Amino acid sequence: TRLVGTSNTVLTENRIWEQYIFAHKLKSSFVSHRARLEQRFIEQTNGDEIFAQRFRYFVRLMQPLQGKVEVFSKGPFVALQNEVFLNIQNKELLNNSLFDQNRLYIAGGYRFSKHIDLEAGYLNQYTNGIARNTSNRVAQLALYTRF
Repeated sequence: TRLVGTSNTVLTENRIWEQYIFAHKLKSSFVSHRARLEQRFIEQTNGDEIFAQRFRYFVRLMQPLQGKVEVFSKGPFVALQNEVFLNIQNKELLNNSLFDQNRLYIAGGYRFSKHIDLEAGYLNQYTNGIARNTSNRVAQLALYTRF
């Protein structure tokens, strides 16, 4: 983590997390959900460390472009996903807000097999800071493997 307004101060954050993933079909689309609880250990500039917990909820919808299929094993697709981050413990030590950040992503891709996807997309990451809010716009190219 880099402090806003500093050129070379880097702080370490370590996380332990638990998560639950659920996937299902919705008409011709494939939907994935992930709920994650993070225990965050965040270094401070004075050398101390604060403990905080954060809840994250992720949902992703993937739509094959070849029509309705029961099992999507090959072909082009579009994807839309969103992830919201909520501070649930010690928020007053962070940005003093329940809402921490949101990541919205839209992409197009190609599934080469049931094991390999190539995807290109746009990510908007909005972060609720203590002094100012930040919006990062990211072009992303990803290769996903499932073995």
